[in-house]
Amino acid sequence: MESIIKVWEGERESPQLTPVPPDIEQTYQTEREKLNEQLASPAGSIERRMAEKALQRLEFYYQDIFFLRKEKLMSASLQGTEVIAAALLPWEQQYYGELQRLEFYYKQKIIAQHLIQPPERPLASSSGTPIARTPKPASLTSVQESQDSAEVVPSVEIPLSAPKEEDIIAFVPVRFLRAEGAIIGVDLREYGPFEEGEIANLPEIHARIFIANGVAKQIFPSA
Repeated sequence: MESIIKVWEGERESPQLTPVPPDIEQTYQTEREKLNEQLASPAGSIERRMAEKALQRLEFYYQDIFFLRKEKLMSASLQGTEVIAAALLPWEQQYYGELQRLEFYYKQKIIAQHLIQPPERPLASSSGTPIARTPKPASLTSVQESQDSAEVVPSVEIPLSAPKEEDIIAFVPVRFLRAEGAIIGVDLREYGPFEEGEIANLPEIHARIFIANGVAKQIFPSA
């Protein structure tokens, strides 16, 4: 249990994700099996009470490790801060990739709603003559500035088309050093499965994870 407690202390004290032993899950299962064997002691015995308390501590430390790590991953995804792929377990990498994908499409939805504005119809007077609308401020800041200066701030011309995904997602070409299964990218496209030696152009977040894990190697165009 000492190794798990050490990981928990490091995770709690560090604002960044800390590397965890790749066999931490196996260590937890082994410790849990030992304590479960000790629970076979007679009810009320000192051995059983000690085993029950130890099991409670083990469960707390292990679950809290990944609760802390989950909070850090969610914060990194929302703030767009960099995460060291080598510090993540394989299933955490998949989880973080999904967070990135959801955050990307959430922002795209907001951008699309903001950029695509319905055309305004001109107002008509009682005589049928169109009345020009007063230009709208470009932002809340502009509203305040216009109130202070008593000047009308003209509205900003915004294109009617949202930016394309290809213009936002960076891709990195890699060569796979071993076979790897298929993945779903942040752009919701399926990539793979990959064979050893295969070259693929992947979204940067996935390419970096494969490179950090030694699964693939980035290739550069020849000069």
